[in-house]
Amino acid sequence: MSRATKKRLVMKELDTVLFLPESNQMIAKTIASRGNNLHEVLDQKGNQYLASMPMKFRNTVWLKRGQYVLVESIEEGDKVKAEIVNILDSDSVLYIEENGQWPEIFVDEVEKLKRSTNKNGDIGGRIDADMLPPSESERGRRRKCPSCYENIQP
Repeated sequence: MSRATKKRLVMKELDTVLFLPESNQMIAKTIASRGNNLHEVLDQKGNQYLASMPMKFRNTVWLKRGQYVLVESIEEGDKVKAEIVNILDSDSVLYIEENGQWPEIFVDEVEKLKRSTNKNGDIGGRIDADMLPPSESERGRRRKCPSCYENIQP
């Protein structure tokens, strides 16, 4: 499988599939990137440690500070204590919160996210008129302006 195909499949999975954390996984917030695909995270218990980015996400997805991830603890290693299993976007965060599995330590951020989606989301199913294609009545109609034709010489 080519690199482009792998990248496309990973991006499609991240965009379409909503995940709930399993029993061996925890939700964590990225604090900083430490280089070599290592990220410092704060987990739902308040512990801070390094988590490694798996090969399938490398050079495909970039994490920002404050972004949420699903991590799974690993036994080997002293400094690196977890591996990133999935990267959570805003839809995934809201889905986990709706199912009652969002940790209490990160509740404030979810409330901010809910408020921002209410502001930016389409309220009541409305769509702005400038986002729609022209209607049939507007398509063939030309605007006639008498002052536009006054200075034209035949």
